[in-house]
Amino acid sequence: SEINEIEQGIVELNEIFRDLGTIVTEQQSLLDNIETNVQSVSANAQGASEQLSSANEHQRRANKLKFCVLLFAVIFVVVLLLMALS
Repeated sequence: SEINEIEQGIVELNEIFRDLGTIVTEQQSLLDNIETNVQSVSANAQGASEQLSSANEHQRRANKLKFCVLLFAVIFVVVLLLMALS
């Protein structure tokens, strides 16, 4: 009777370990997916940072060009006005 109870306890313990093994295997798959996603996010963030730096540089150059064109236009208008007044 006690031996049967011990045997039943061992069988139940075996089932618990099997279930635990299954759960761990399933969790590992989820952890692998999370790790892959984190690595992907990291790579995408790095790429985004590089693109933002590039966009910032292009914007700076465009602003310089706009300033030069505006300055040229102002000088041109001033020269035209001076020629018209002469």
